[in-house]
Amino acid sequence: GGNFDASSPPSGISAIIMEYLPGEDMHHLRDRHCQSLSHTTNIPTRRISIQDAVYLTADVMIPLIRAMHDTGVIHRDVKPSNCVRSGTTSNEREFKMVDFGLSKSFVVPKGSSYADDTYPWDKPWQLPPSEAAKLRSSGNTDAKPPKASLRRERTEADF
Repeated sequence: GGNFDASSPPSGISAIIMEYLPGEDMHHLRDRHCQSLSHTTNIPTRRISIQDAVYLTADVMIPLIRAMHDTGVIHRDVKPSNCVRSGTTSNEREFKMVDFGLSKSFVVPKGSSYADDTYPWDKPWQLPPSEAAKLRSSGNTDAKPPKASLRRERTEADF
């Protein structure tokens, strides 16, 4: 063995490394909370309080979505079951957004055929892994991320 990163795996080996999140998603948290309420009130419910809903939306999900948008990604499948608490105790209140299978980048390198140069992207933007690998292999460790633009809306398919 030896150390390697995802941008240059040894021949024949591919891997995706993900952070383990032992906590529950918001959907399961709601169900568990509502089940405990129904035991005390004998009234079955799947609703959480308005205060809890506002907290989970305004203080948890919206900041996660904003952070994704600030890096040029649209999730496109935001729902309680895709928001997972990173810990298992009630004191651990950090949540992470998961399941980026439908996500889409809306930022592309300036000069790309998909770039709309009338809308430059002025926030920090990371290089795609293939481009970052090229810079590392060239020995250019001080390179700044490329200028970027918002993705131009497509008017037709490639096929």
